[in-house]
Amino acid sequence: MFMVIFSNLSIGEMFAVFGYLWFMMSPVQEILNIQYSFYSASAAVSELNSLFSMHEEVRYQNDVNPFVDGQPSSIRIENLHFKYGDNNKVLSGVSLNIQAGEKVALVGASGAGKSTLVNVLLGLYPADDGMVFFNGVPVSKIGLDTVREHVSTVLQSPALFNDTVRQNITMGRQYSDDAIWEAIRIAQIETVIQDLPEQLDTIIGRDGVKLSGGQRQRLAIARMALVNPSVVVLDEPLQP
Repeated sequence: MFMVIFSNLSIGEMFAVFGYLWFMMSPVQEILNIQYSFYSASAAVSELNSLFSMHEEVRYQNDVNPFVDGQPSSIRIENLHFKYGDNNKVLSGVSLNIQAGEKVALVGASGAGKSTLVNVLLGLYPADDGMVFFNGVPVSKIGLDTVREHVSTVLQSPALFNDTVRQNITMGRQYSDDAIWEAIRIAQIETVIQDLPEQLDTIIGRDGVKLSGGQRQRLAIARMALVNPSVVVLDEPLQP
């Protein structure tokens, strides 16, 4: 505009210059957009490749079900070994024998392998060597789905869903209200649930944001009590 006013540049020539610049900058902008798209796609492809490279967990045959509903189960671990990738072993030759109904506490420093042992016990981490037995039957003959059906874990930070109290306790299964309230009483959270606006049908928010940390943990305990499992594993559930 300055040149149009103080020189012989016409308005038409000015628009022509703008038009030429537009034709020049548009391809450059497209090239820049391709660069952004390339890096975004590269990150997405790397995530997909990591999923495709994952191996399925070992599928054991459901030959024997040693669990009895409502009855405790013994646990025997023999010479268990596990390591993360090529790092040093987290579990090295662990052996453990817990009788049915017996309560055992594993105490150790952070990183000692307590949570890892729980994950191996449930089959979430495949052991490099060794075997886990329930009521004297190896997991390889029980099947991991059967084990997970009868072994319950209560974690320090339980997984809760943006759903009702009822659904977070029953996990989609059908139970009577009396059974649910009994589990709630066992977890000592009955007063809290009764004070909620819709009690069992109250939405607790994503990750149970409408509940305190202790209340979320007790809700997970109620979930475990409702199932009445044969084995209960408490992975620091009430640590402040």
